[in-house]
Amino acid sequence: MQLFYWGEIKNDYPLLSQIRRTSIYDLIVTEINAHSLHTRYAQQKNGKVFQYLNCEAIPSGTPRYQHYVDSHPTYFLYDDADQAGNKMVEKDYSTNYLLDLDVAACRADRIEQINQIVANGNLKGIALDVICSWMYENYYASVDDTGTAETPINHATGIAYTDAEWLNMFTTFLIELIDQADYEIFMNGIGWLNGDQYDNTTGGQASGINALCDYVMMEGAFRGLSDAVDTWRTEANIVKDLAMIIDLGDKACVQANLLVDCSAAAATALQIFNYCTALYLLACSSNSHYCFMTTSNPNTPAVTTKLAFDWNGRAYDLFSLIGTPTSTYAKAALTGGDNTYDRDFTYGKVLVNPTANDDAAVTLGATYYQLDGTAVTEPAMAAHTGLVLFETDPTA
Repeated sequence: MQLFYWGEIKNDYPLLSQIRRTSIYDLIVTEINAHSLHTRYAQQKNGKVFQYLNCEAIPSGTPRYQHYVDSHPTYFLYDDADQAGNKMVEKDYSTNYLLDLDVAACRADRIEQINQIVANGNLKGIALDVICSWMYENYYASVDDTGTAETPINHATGIAYTDAEWLNMFTTFLIELIDQADYEIFMNGIGWLNGDQYDNTTGGQASGINALCDYVMMEGAFRGLSDAVDTWRTEANIVKDLAMIIDLGDKACVQANLLVDCSAAAATALQIFNYCTALYLLACSSNSHYCFMTTSNPNTPAVTTKLAFDWNGRAYDLFSLIGTPTSTYAKAALTGGDNTYDRDFTYGKVLVNPTANDDAAVTLGATYYQLDGTAVTEPAMAAHTGLVLFETDPTA
């Protein structure tokens, strides 16, 4: 089990230099100054730094956007077959103009740009965001740059893209990129947000796109990006999340989120951290990655500040102490644990109750210890709680 970090890290990375353990991250995806970070990071650890890039969108106001406007207007995605109508933008990011990756010259230009980014930064790879396994529908691009609802048109057919055509566009792009790449590819997008999307008939698993990449991000594992603190997924959906992590294996980059204020909520940040981290441990491989995305303030995280090194430092401690998995997870295998899932590790055990019902006392059959040294033999497993336990006292 390893840690990754996804997000913006600003110019001089002041917080990175103050992390309790700068070496806890095996993989960092950053949108800003990836080369500078890579140079600094490589001195501390043989980790990987990937440059973030929106797979098929170009922000307005950038030199490349203006270059396309002036010299290659057909590289944009339009709402008409003549490629002369409204340029399509991302619904939630109206300055991000979408590229038509069905145009061979556009794909070649984008691939050349990616190759230059990786080479100039001496990076380990590229992180491509907004890869979609089916049509954008209500997820991203359903409006043009005038704010009017429109549908992206396949210029080759003159009508709206079908799901199959949309998928083929991304698949072709990735295959051509891989043919030239001597670096790794990290991907994120609609279809891989959580297990429910992954399990969808047109979702990530069915698309086959994740088979083309080295790392696949699960950005909404166990909790949505904006879920209220006391909102919990059903057990059935949690099981789908676990199945997705198992299916992705070593490629899985699992991000759990706490991006809302929990100062007045019944659930605490620690409960949510323990719950999500234990769920990850139920399904992870020894080489998959995890990130708990929140802020440094455990009670009132601000959505605009995503640097949460204390929580991931705690995850690092848990992963270092518990060893590697020695079994698959099981439900109701322990006496008193009708609602509790568990999994054994070389030096400990993980328990999670993802249901709405409490288990008053779960018999472990031996004494285990929490990270703070608290001994437990029959822990209560309340609804939506998790425990990571060790065979020996970590504080001794």
